[in-house]
Amino acid sequence: MENLDNEKEIMDEPEEKERKKLTQSKLVHTKKEIKTNEIDSLNFLVHQYFIRNEFDSCIEVLSRYSKNKTGFESPYSIIIKALIARSGGHLSESLSLFKDCHALYRFSCDTSYILKEIGKTFYLLGKYSDSADIYNNVLHRNKDDWDCYYHIGLIYINVKNYKKAEEFMNRALSLNKCKEVLMAYGKIFLKKGNIDKAIDFFEDARYMSPNDTNLLSTLGSLYLKKKNQDKAMDYFNDALNVEKKYSKSIMGLASITHDSGDFEKAYELITIGYASNPSSAYLWNNLGMWFYARDKKIFAATCLKRALYLAPMEWIISFNLGLVYLKNEQYVTAFVHMNTAANLNKNNPWVFFYLGIICGELNNDSNAKNCFEKALALKEDPIILFNYIVFLLRKKMFGEVGGKLEKLLKIYSKYKKANEEYQLIEAQIPVIKKIMGSVQVENK
Repeated sequence: MENLDNEKEIMDEPEEKERKKLTQSKLVHTKKEIKTNEIDSLNFLVHQYFIRNEFDSCIEVLSRYSKNKTGFESPYSIIIKALIARSGGHLSESLSLFKDCHALYRFSCDTSYILKEIGKTFYLLGKYSDSADIYNNVLHRNKDDWDCYYHIGLIYINVKNYKKAEEFMNRALSLNKCKEVLMAYGKIFLKKGNIDKAIDFFEDARYMSPNDTNLLSTLGSLYLKKKNQDKAMDYFNDALNVEKKYSKSIMGLASITHDSGDFEKAYELITIGYASNPSSAYLWNNLGMWFYARDKKIFAATCLKRALYLAPMEWIISFNLGLVYLKNEQYVTAFVHMNTAANLNKNNPWVFFYLGIICGELNNDSNAKNCFEKALALKEDPIILFNYIVFLLRKKMFGEVGGKLEKLLKIYSKYKKANEEYQLIEAQIPVIKKIMGSVQVENK
């Protein structure tokens, strides 16, 4: 019996080993599943915090479940860290994290998304060439990636190659007719000075996103540029219906009421805008012009300087500051600000018109003439031409007045009925003719 028992034990040994092996294998798989489930739950929790913009909570969770605990760091957690760093303005740190993520996972999964984020970070850093190379690399993998065409189009907008930008945006639009592409397309035409075409694209974008306050306010601002105040007010009010204290729309309405002469209502709107966004350059600009209209030049200059500090590249603020100093007869300071406005916006005739007046007051006659000529080249307006003639008369350049006066009489008839301001010129034309007649008599 003893021998039989020993034999049975010997026969049972392989079975026991196999059973233990299977049990150990199950335990390993169970541990892997636990680890995978732990990472999945971590990613889900991080995602919930991220979409709520609770970035501190994201970082806290990611640091709690660090690399040492999970065994490795998931690509999602690295991407989240990079996105948080980028949203905080730490572009170099963000770029480094995206590059690390791409290096770790380029052979195990599709890294097109990571590459596009690298391209976007290069774009934000102003490294347009590197950004374009990355997006072109992604396009080699997928020729129908609209996002790549869209971002390459944005790059060409920033380098002012609008023909190429239009080409890439057109390709993006053929693949995906979305709000972002339509707005970028509209921006191209806005840069080219075609406001009507830009409005068409922004209107199309509005149908896709009717509650986008920025888009509604942009449309309001464009209609305001076209002197269509009713349409502008409709869009500004639509934006305020979505967000009651949206400062851009409030400032737009304040501008309309200011232009209509209702200064008290304009001031009321400005104070509402200040409560919601005290760091708005547009708010300080409008407040400055409110003081300017009430002939409080010191307060106007102070507000406009604050606006310029907040938005130094906005030409309209420099332009308004130039007007304030011109009115205060501080011609050198007025020239500095108006010249800045001219460098920032070379397509506005009124900037060059006032720059011509300032140069005339500084006795810089050659530059004054050049500015008036530039203004007329941009727009043949009777007010510009009339003031040019007055400048020539003051400087006793009578020989150049005759041709300008004939031109004024031709173009004046087009504007006479359009605006009451142009009718003021009518009373001055006989005076100019009388001066020119007396000059001709003297020459004889």
